[in-house]
Amino acid sequence: MSASEHDADEQDAGDQAPGEQGASGPGEGAPRSPRLGIPRADEPDEGIAGPGAQRPGPPGLGMPRADDSEQGVAGPSAPAPGPPGLGIPKADAPGEPSPDRRPADIANELNERGIAYAQSGETERALAEFTRAIETSPDTKEPYNNRGNLLLDVGQPQRAEDDYNRALEIDPDYVDPYCGRAAARRALGRTDEALADYEQALALQPGKVNAFLGRGETRRMLGELDGALDDFDQALEIGSDPDRVAALTGRAAVLADVGEFDRALADLDRAIGIAPNSVTALNNRGVVLLGAGRPEGAIADFDKVLEQQPLLVAALVNRGRAHASAGSTWKARSDFERALAVTADEGLRARINTLMERLT
Repeated sequence: MSASEHDADEQDAGDQAPGEQGASGPGEGAPRSPRLGIPRADEPDEGIAGPGAQRPGPPGLGMPRADDSEQGVAGPSAPAPGPPGLGIPKADAPGEPSPDRRPADIANELNERGIAYAQSGETERALAEFTRAIETSPDTKEPYNNRGNLLLDVGQPQRAEDDYNRALEIDPDYVDPYCGRAAARRALGRTDEALADYEQALALQPGKVNAFLGRGETRRMLGELDGALDDFDQALEIGSDPDRVAALTGRAAVLADVGEFDRALADLDRAIGIAPNSVTALNNRGVVLLGAGRPEGAIADFDKVLEQQPLLVAALVNRGRAHASAGSTWKARSDFERALAVTADEGLRARINTLMERLT
């Protein structure tokens, strides 16, 4: 399960839409710094730059929470995470627990069932099992954390924060809920509080990779770019391959913010070398290429994203902008029309319509 995004003021309709850098036409103006994924708190929303819908946040923004690679559903005392966002890998849900057990033991078994359902994509069943675990043993901490992660995934950050709070009431030294609550608070626009939670997570567990990644994203939102780079560097040094992909993608976003396109592209190339099908890295590399005035390369990356997720609005809009920059007006219009057909968000639709008006 993963966390991401975040709060930014909507820009005026006449401003550039998220990630529009490079859309003005071939050769017009100097390249501008594209906004990737998570807008900083001190600037308008400027980046349709990620896969979207992984975490609540501005429509079309979707660089998933960098700490996705570790944060997630975990069983009691799970020593290491499984796949991104999930704790103990299980192919099938365990059977119903025997009623002739201590409530805490039954809750742990129900928690395991919830993990298995979450890993198989059965979110509602997973939520139900975590809720049963909580009702069976209200003082067992893990089901609160796991339910919070799922609630955050389905766009309910306030309810998620409530669950993380309860887990921390039970055990103030439980590290994972600090990272989850930080993501929830970031989604709710409480960035300073999110930063404090990541700080607490690192105080309790100084080598917590997803805390470095999450703090890096949060610092970027606050405009603390040097600190963000330090955090991504730390995660890159100590993390596993999924962590490195997140760290490289996050660091590239910061580098792009300050116009260091070549270094940003080098990081994204490395990320794609580790995970060739990473939607986030491919999409964000396309945004950087577009911002650097290289629309043909951007189109190739957006094509790869859309092969995997044909209805991904961010990639459709970004490819439309790239086509416009390359002078292919009809292709740009086609992508914008497809994006309009699959999004109901009024703010995003208004920005897409503005882009279409600029084609005429």
